[in-house]
Amino acid sequence: MGQVSKAINGRTYRMSCNDGEEQRLEELLSYVETHVTLLTEEFGQVGEARLMLMASLMIADELWDLRDELEENAERAQEELRELAGINPTSEPAPSKAKSRVEDDIDEDDPADDEFYNEDDLKDANAALTGDMDIG
Repeated sequence: MGQVSKAINGRTYRMSCNDGEEQRLEELLSYVETHVTLLTEEFGQVGEARLMLMASLMIADELWDLRDELEENAERAQEELRELAGINPTSEPAPSKAKSRVEDDIDEDDPADDEFYNEDDLKDANAALTGDMDIG
């Protein structure tokens, strides 16, 4: 079990952590210390509990801002991916190239096509390609 000691606002805190996590814990404690120091410079010694609470609120506020920014970036990235893929969620889907290839491959005058395709199959295939299929 790892241990880290850090003085914050004149008081030493001893913290335990898993082995290998000491450096991360030291970085986190230094980050908290920076906030407490800034608050002490601005407001003076208003009490240890109040300083820790204020530092916690400042860090939570930073977290919320970053979370909001991350969500906005994720939404923007999804929109860009949709544009790259040619998908516009507010409009009709683009006609399928596969649909036109199926139609081109079927020659109405070719009796060989009758073996493989019947009218109901073609309607079902067309509905599946256009998204108009009624699944019952």
